Amino acid sequence: MDRELISQAMGDIADRHVAGAIGFGPEGAALREGSMDMKRKNRVRTIAVVAAAAALLLALGVTAYAAGWLDSIFGQAAQQINTNDEAEERIEAAAAMVSEAPQEPETRELPGFDSSKLTLKESYYDGQGLLLGVDLDAARPDPVVGFEPDGDLLERIVQPGLTYQVYYSTQEDMEQLREFIQENTSEPVELDEQLAQLDAQEALTASGDPDDLDHCLDTGYISQDQYDESMRARTQRGAAAGLHYESAICLDTFMEQTLTGEEYEQFWNILEKNGAVCVVMEDMYVGDHMLAEDGVDLAAMQTDVTGGTFVEAQSDAEGKGYLTAALPEELKDLDELHIQLKVKGGPVYYYMTLDGRAYALHEQGEEQLVSFTVPNSAK
Repeated sequence: MDRELISQAMGDIADRHVAGAIGFGPEGAALREGSMDMKRKNRVRTIAVVAAAAALLLALGVTAYAAGWLDSIFGQAAQQINTNDEAEERIEAAAAMVSEAPQEPETRELPGFDSSKLTLKESYYDGQGLLLGVDLDAARPDPVVGFEPDGDLLERIVQPGLTYQVYYSTQEDMEQLREFIQENTSEPVELDEQLAQLDAQEALTASGDPDDLDHCLDTGYISQDQYDESMRARTQRGAAAGLHYESAICLDTFMEQTLTGEEYEQFWNILEKNGAVCVVMEDMYVGDHMLAEDGVDLAAMQTDVTGGTFVEAQSDAEGKGYLTAALPEELKDLDELHIQLKVKGGPVYYYMTLDGRAYALHEQGEEQLVSFTVPNSAK
C-alpha cells in the first residue's frame, strides 16, 4: 500500500475497509493483475452519478442530450467521468463525433475462447489521446457448483486478502496510514480525530474478525442502524441461516443473482450439509493494458457502461509515478494507431463458509491479443 493510495483512503478513514471493493464477478467487477497498482498511480477522477434527468441535462447540455449522446459508449462515459481537464474535453468530443456519424463496428473472433468475440464499437484518436468503446461477447461454460478444491488450492483460496468484495487493512497498512497522518496533518483537532478513527480500526482488528458484523456491533464500531441495514441486505436463505459475515452476505447475494434457481438451491444444500461450498465460474475480461506501435505498453483505464466498456489509453507521466490520459510522444500525431487489446480469462474459485468469511480466487488462464487500427480523427 503506497502513499498515493493512502492519501486516497484518507477521504473515509473511518471505514474499516481501507482499499476499494475487490470482487471477482464474471461481469467485470474485478481488480485483477496490476489493477491495484494502476489505481495507485492513476490521476484522481471524480465519478459523477447523475440521479435525475434534470441533473443530466444540466451536466451534458440540452443540445448534447438531444443529439443522442447516451446512445453511445462515449456518450455514457461523458456523463459519468468528470476530470475537469482536456481529457474530459476529449471524451465529450468523441461523444459528439459518434453521435453525428455513428461508426461501423469491427468484430474479431477469439479462437482461444471458443465462440467468444470482441467488438470495437467506437474509437477516437485525436493525435494526443486514444479512446475506445468495446463490447466483449464472452462464451462461458456453466458454473460448477460443489467443486471440491484440493488442500493446496483451498489454502490459496482462503487468504485474507482474497476475502470476497472487501479488502481488510493489514497491520502494515495501518502503520503506514498512521505515519502518513502524522506527517501530513497539521491541524491538531483534525489530527486527533483521524488518529482516533485509526485507533478504533486497529482495536477492531485486534479484538476479532472485522468481517464479522456481530463483532463490529458489539465493539461499537458500527451503529445498530448500520448493522440492521446490512442484515436487511441478506437474501431469504442468508437471513434464515443467520449470515453475519459481510463477505458471505455479499457473495450469497451475488450467487442468487448469477446462478439459476436450481443451481442456487444446490449451492445452499451443499453449504448447509458441509458447512462450506465452492463454486467455479469462468471469467473473461479485457486486460488493463494494451500494446501500441512498436510494443509500447499503455494502461487501459476502463469504465463499464450499458452495452459495452469505455477504455481510455494512458501512459506514465515522464516517470513521475502517475498516469496521464495523454499518449507518449512516439504515439502522437500519427495518421493511425495500430493497437492490440489483451483479452484474458480463467477460472474464479468462490468459496463460502456457513459461519465465516467468503473468498474469491481468480486464476489467470488464457490470453489473446486482439488487433485494431484506429485512424486519426483530427485528420
